[in-house]
Amino acid sequence: MKKAILIAVLLGGCDLTASQERATAERADNAQCSNYGLKPGTAEFAQCRMSMDQHRQARVGAALQQIDRNNREAADYNERRLARPTINCTGTTTGNTTNTTCR
Repeated sequence: MKKAILIAVLLGGCDLTASQERATAERADNAQCSNYGLKPGTAEFAQCRMSMDQHRQARVGAALQQIDRNNREAADYNERRLARPTINCTGTTTGNTTNTTCR
């Protein structure tokens, strides 16, 4: 469920499959590392790609943590909003009259 929400948030409503999204990210990472002047097949290019992947994973992790925080805050808010105070009532009867006091 969380991954579905995250994908929807990260893709901004685009209708991409997970494999299409990975392929798009791979092309973007390759292009960026090439723009840095690195050549595919070199150790430096591989390091660049790993670094970009780690940054992406960190962003996804941070987004999942934010979703968790938002869900907890919403649940806490709803619990407080729906919480009802405890009411204790006592009754005293004098003759035909019963007086009830609630606090």
